[in-house]
Amino acid sequence: MKSVHVIRVRNRGKAAVGKAPAGKSATVRSAVIKPAVVRPSPAVQVLVSVALVAAASVIGLVGMGTLSGVQPGAGVPTSELASSSDPSSTYGSARASAAAELHCRFIAGDTAAFTLTSIVKDTRFQDRDFFRAILSWRVLPQIVPDRWRLLAQLSGVSHDQSLTLTSERVQGSLEEPFVVEIDRRCRVRALGFVRAWDVGRRQFVRTLLATHEFAMPDKTGAAHWRSEQADGIGTFVARYDVRAGAPAPLVFVDRRKRRYRGLRTHVNASGITVEVVESAARATFDRERPHWLHSSRGREHVRVRLQGAVEADLVQHFSLMRDDALYMEPSPVDVGALDFRDAFALI
Repeated sequence: MKSVHVIRVRNRGKAAVGKAPAGKSATVRSAVIKPAVVRPSPAVQVLVSVALVAAASVIGLVGMGTLSGVQPGAGVPTSELASSSDPSSTYGSARASAAAELHCRFIAGDTAAFTLTSIVKDTRFQDRDFFRAILSWRVLPQIVPDRWRLLAQLSGVSHDQSLTLTSERVQGSLEEPFVVEIDRRCRVRALGFVRAWDVGRRQFVRTLLATHEFAMPDKTGAAHWRSEQADGIGTFVARYDVRAGAPAPLVFVDRRKRRYRGLRTHVNASGITVEVVESAARATFDRERPHWLHSSRGREHVRVRLQGAVEADLVQHFSLMRDDALYMEPSPVDVGALDFRDAFALI
């Protein structure tokens, strides 16, 4: 990836001017010294780009105030997501019962719609990126057991990329159909795009869905499990806990990510480190309608460093809410002509 998003890594005030690269200086307008835009190295640009995509591809702050008293736009309180790993604790049996049928299942012809929203900021600046859209999909005929293809499309897209340099923003329409492959564990296995889609749009949508990938356990009835997953930055091990308290037939599942085990190959061994300051999310599953998530919300704080210096300090608030009343039929597409290659392999 050349770039998807490049966050503005800016110096402020007199002390900051001395940190600008050789030949760069702050611009002056109306006798006011403006902060210099200091572009990171190419490797940092790539990683900060995907970090911002990960932050910008989040879903659905609307309507989430009904879940555990969290108001729309709020993050997930750490205390709310704290859970005991002891299955014999007070809620142990309730969790095990709730987890008895955690999986995804689809029936050809079924449809669904979700409100998607994202807000991401660099904690050092006032600018933000905002993304909002409706994701609609229709289930296609099943090809192999325990794996389904969904014809999907975004609509009503609102995308403010104020945090992103103009030359690095996602270009082109995002409101074109694509295909999602999902397995029984609710893992996104592949995405198929029309070949005209550029790498930036493909990676944006791929990370959009990875943000809400809650991997269900292999073992039926598990109340606690781990799963190795990947997003736009790299690979990590997610810790999952079933939480009691959801009104039947809903189930709460909490996900935590503590650190990245490895960065994607195009940024690995480049002197970059990624610190997960905080990462906590909660999904709600409907056991009577196991068609992916019913809702999802969370907060993630990622700090990117190059040789110890902070290049980006990104905080994202994300959520998802199913609302089938918003469904719009995806446009027809020739599935056989779609490109199912990994978007992050197209560098």
